[in-house]
Amino acid sequence: MVRAARGQWPVRTTGRPFAAGGWPAALGAALWPTALLLALALATVPAAGQADGWNPDFTTRLRIALALVLQGLGGGFTLREEAVPAGSSTLGGWPASSLSSELHLSAVPLTVTALWIAAIVVGSRLSHRDRPAGPGAVPRIAVLATSGVLLLGLAARPSVGGVTVTTDPALAALWALLLGAATAAFALHGRALHDWLSARPPMGTAVRALRTAAVATGGALLLCGVIGLAWTAGGREEGDSWWWLFVAFLMLPNLAVAVLGLAWGATLETHRAVTGGVWEFDTFALGDLGSTAGGWAVFALVLVGACCALAPGVLAARASASRGEHLLCAALVWGLFLLLVVVGSVELHTSADAGYGLGSSEAGVNTVEAVLFGALWTFGGGLLAPYLARLRPSGPGPAGAGPSGPGPKPGR
Repeated sequence: MVRAARGQWPVRTTGRPFAAGGWPAALGAALWPTALLLALALATVPAAGQADGWNPDFTTRLRIALALVLQGLGGGFTLREEAVPAGSSTLGGWPASSLSSELHLSAVPLTVTALWIAAIVVGSRLSHRDRPAGPGAVPRIAVLATSGVLLLGLAARPSVGGVTVTTDPALAALWALLLGAATAAFALHGRALHDWLSARPPMGTAVRALRTAAVATGGALLLCGVIGLAWTAGGREEGDSWWWLFVAFLMLPNLAVAVLGLAWGATLETHRAVTGGVWEFDTFALGDLGSTAGGWAVFALVLVGACCALAPGVLAARASASRGEHLLCAALVWGLFLLLVVVGSVELHTSADAGYGLGSSEAGVNTVEAVLFGALWTFGGGLLAPYLARLRPSGPGPAGAGPSGPGPKPGR
């Protein structure tokens, strides 16, 4: 493989097939995300006695923790109990009045997803720091990382005492293959991709807007995640295990999306349905926050939401003077926010052959309000932020622009 000239995509000049060479470096890169999943599973192992009436050994708890961690890659989690006497249960105290009951948890711990992607980037760059990445490096890393996810998913299916945990390792492997290939390609060939796009202004503009939106959204999630984690820690009661705080850390981006949605005016909702069609609703909005924490908390949270809405526009204004790029960046931030709202929700479904064990629960940000308020804040910030960016006392403006916009500076 030769280095292409600026503006040209690198071309393959060697005839070596995919299976030839490069596997040791790819294996070293794939070990990073696999080891990360194992480390997170070890840290997530619940202490003995967390489930009432059920105390499995350490190996079983580790496999259950691994199944929960793999949900960050779409692995799924189902807990099924067989031969349960009427009126009793071993599902952590979950009520069941039949001989068979099932609990399905749908929650994506986005911290696991983000850390897994970061591990792919680190592993890919470290394993190829002393040698050029060949054309087959990306598929090799993706295949080996996917194989690790598949093996861990098959191992995370314990069955003990009439209780069986099942996962979906095939779906987790599919997502791992797609994410691993895209991430490895970015880590190894990001510079070549940047040069290739730079020679094509329309595509370069879109990529620059996407990069700005990703940076701004990441910063907003980090700020709101710290607020959500502090909120969760503040609600911890005396005697509660700190293990739940680590679980909250694994759900940190999910908490961040909830905090950001609340700051922008959306309502946090919890729906619970039981047998017989009875629905129970519980909501939490800015008014409820004012009732529990005071008006200063509402003001501070809205201020955080305003900063998160203005940041993408300010960054886009400093990167380019094009109003179209500013609006494109706002649209991308809005789309990323809605994607995280959908992915970050939590669903819990239970079923039983008979009795009151049937039900479902859902928790997350109100989707309709997220669409409306998200559009209002992101596009409003995108329109207002360029004017705020001009108020900075000094410093260069966007490329090709002076302090007051495009054109020659005074004295030229």
